[in-house]
Amino acid sequence: MNTQETLTKAMLNKQPISFQYSRLGRMQSAEIANAHVIFISNKLGKKTVTTDVSFEKSGVAGWKHFDISSMSNVRILGGEEMLSVN
Repeated sequence: MNTQETLTKAMLNKQPISFQYSRLGRMQSAEIANAHVIFISNKLGKKTVTTDVSFEKSGVAGWKHFDISSMSNVRILGGEEMLSVN
């Protein structure tokens, strides 16, 4: 299953995901989040696939936008409910 398929499955089953994110100029980070939407755009002949996720760190909720091509080790966290983000 590729990253986009894993994200889609997690969204359909309302399960959180874990993943690593590494992008040029940014330190690699491990994340746990709820995937909410996948965006596919084709600007000037370049296809870009991104996702928006919600997360909670140290009791603070937030949203982030990730380029799927920079995500790795994407896993659905089995048997867990979506993170509560208030």
